[in-house]
Amino acid sequence: MRVVLISFVVFIPILLFGQIDSLDIDTTITLPEINVLEKQSPNVARPDSAPRKMRTQRIQLSSLSEILNESSYLSIRNYGPGSLSTISLRGHSASQTDVSLDGFSISSNMNGVYDMTLIPSFFLNRAVIDNDANSTDPVGSIGGAMRIETSDYMPYRRNIQSELIRSIGSFGDSGWYGNHNWRWKKNKYSFSNIKMFFRSSDNDFRYKNLNQIGTPTIRLENGAFRQYGLQQNNHIMLGDSSILSTKVWYVNNHREIPPTQTQSSSLAFQDDELLNTIVSWKKSWNNQFNLDIHGRYMYEHIYYDSPLVITDSKARKGEFRTQFTYDITKHHQLSSFIGHEYSSADVDDYEQDNPSQQRTYLQLAYQYDRKPIAIGFQVKEEIVEQEFSPVLLAGQVGMNKDWNDHDIRVEAKVSHNYRRPTFNDLYWAVSAFSAGNPDLLPEQGWKEELSLRYQNSKVGSNFSYSLNLFHSNIRNWIQWAPNSTGQWTPDNIKEVTSKGLENSISYRYYKQYNWELELNVRYNFTHTTNTEIEIFPQLLNKQLIYIPRHSGNFGIHWSVDAFQFRYQQVINGERFITTDNSQSLEAYTMANFMASYTYQIKEFEIEPVFEIRNLFNTEYQSVANRPMPGIHFQGTIYFRFTR
Repeated sequence: MRVVLISFVVFIPILLFGQIDSLDIDTTITLPEINVLEKQSPNVARPDSAPRKMRTQRIQLSSLSEILNESSYLSIRNYGPGSLSTISLRGHSASQTDVSLDGFSISSNMNGVYDMTLIPSFFLNRAVIDNDANSTDPVGSIGGAMRIETSDYMPYRRNIQSELIRSIGSFGDSGWYGNHNWRWKKNKYSFSNIKMFFRSSDNDFRYKNLNQIGTPTIRLENGAFRQYGLQQNNHIMLGDSSILSTKVWYVNNHREIPPTQTQSSSLAFQDDELLNTIVSWKKSWNNQFNLDIHGRYMYEHIYYDSPLVITDSKARKGEFRTQFTYDITKHHQLSSFIGHEYSSADVDDYEQDNPSQQRTYLQLAYQYDRKPIAIGFQVKEEIVEQEFSPVLLAGQVGMNKDWNDHDIRVEAKVSHNYRRPTFNDLYWAVSAFSAGNPDLLPEQGWKEELSLRYQNSKVGSNFSYSLNLFHSNIRNWIQWAPNSTGQWTPDNIKEVTSKGLENSISYRYYKQYNWELELNVRYNFTHTTNTEIEIFPQLLNKQLIYIPRHSGNFGIHWSVDAFQFRYQQVINGERFITTDNSQSLEAYTMANFMASYTYQIKEFEIEPVFEIRNLFNTEYQSVANRPMPGIHFQGTIYFRFTR
């Protein structure tokens, strides 16, 4: 009993800081308008093309993790409303999937992941799922990225725009949201924007406990959460070709941590605090040479408290970056990034006090685009603590042909990637039960993708189809596992291969101004296995935990005059929860429905919105023994003023 108790004390902080995504062990303890997009082509392939809009989320004011739960692009490990939520792409781990805010990584210094629950969708304008992000990017990512963006420019000719939003939902969910934009000078793009919000929830939904005899229906305890935040952006035009911007993002989150279905009770809670500031200056000469200078500072504070463990953790990042872009001709472009990053962490459970890291990087890129050929190439070199990284390379080639209303595009991409160990991996304190490993090697691998796009656009309709085939291989995969003495420690013990395909079909039919119907269907197949492993040979060729082989979604969006209706159906296949694939979570399907109406009088606009989530009251789990709510509701009303 004493050994079990001590093990529980030791690994609660590890699980808390997201290390569960790299442990890869049996898990039993276990915007108001925002556009979610998938980046369909590399920047070098078609600079004039924007990512294809996959879904418009105008009314959901919860966290980004709850919105992404409707998407089949991602593998989402969600511990419940208000609790830890991490994402991964194409079979990679959460620590290999970067999350960036306005071009800068906000993934934690401590474990390499970011809790998506801490991202309020109210702050965002866009969320881009970038499957082909790689280590040659300035941010750097070995397994794809989620790029979130806040407002850059105020809509043209709006001098003042204000918005007040009130939302009320099931389980005591309540929120207040305020947004105000104003232009400083008439006919200029100098403006300011400020957003504030407060949201709280009792989160006391009822669920069936499958681990108790008779599967009784009980109410979730110790699950309440509270979150508030502030975002302030300024954009000042210094001339016809120069702009100075400042951005401040602050979020404070308090959440109780409910018991699992194998625990009788829980008194644990966690406080999170995030501050992110960015200053940038952009200058253009003759629309041919562009200079962007950016600086940022990020502060992260996590405080975890339970009767068994108290952990206080702080992390900081500072970064300075300069980007040069030169359009040699209409079809040729050169660009470069030069940057330096300083990061540090102060964690109670680290062997080393206040570890820090210096990172300097240089990226060069070239792109050529002249139909029907598009070619791109990037090379990057990093120096981390006076050690050079491997030379990182990426290349893309595409062919595009269009005639009449038809457009066909074929693209091939390849990249060499690597990821260094996190502070948790390196500096976790040595004890009888756990220890970091300062001798870890960086993860390295190659990633390839072949894609096909077809689009048929006519007046009043649009049809598109896409197919992606992907493959990646990562050596020196870092995994926490027990050694011969039973001590848990990270090591480079395996090689993982991920391969699969993604299909999507979209059809849009519309009549100008007053009628539109959009249908979206998507299917994903992901096969991610251990192809080489030094210990536990019985795990060879086994699917990694929590990665479904099959997933998909289906959506209908219909608008007529001032009415909008949206139906979304998500399908998640079987997910293994033990590394030997002997136990799994059942496949499930879940649906959400939304209806809204917009009423306008002169400069005022009122929009009531009604949502039904988990429409068919599906019983499912995203993480083993962590219950999820059944059918629930949310009502929201928008008050807008524009002059």
